Amino acid sequence: MENIQTQQDLHQAILQLEQQQMIEKEALILQLQETYSSMQPINVLNNFIAEVNQSESLKRNLFKACVALAIGFIAKKIFESFLANTKTPIVLLIGLFMQFIVVSLFAKDGTMIKNIALHFYKLITENNQQLLSSNNK
Repeated sequence: MENIQTQQDLHQAILQLEQQQMIEKEALILQLQETYSSMQPINVLNNFIAEVNQSESLKRNLFKACVALAIGFIAKKIFESFLANTKTPIVLLIGLFMQFIVVSLFAKDGTMIKNIALHFYKLITENNQQLLSSNNK
């Protein structure tokens, strides 16, 4: 800013500062509106889904986590089915602990899931082939 010598220079400087203030206020309002719209839950969800669709590693990690949770839940239910008559807090705690261990194992090591799935796939296909061969005889 220049040195203000006269009243007219002062008036000109005030007008420039008011214009600058108005421009900055409009920019701030636009930024506030953008921030507000991006923070709405539906937009946060849409942005998350878009990121998941773009990132292969995130898809893989999300899928592994979901599979691990499902396997942990199934393991807990199998454990509880063997002890169906006893619903003591200790048995429930053991079931939760077992679910946690299974989930953490499967979430960390994706090859374990793949190996177990392949093993079950081989068992199923071998049984189907045996059934088909025994039916053809």
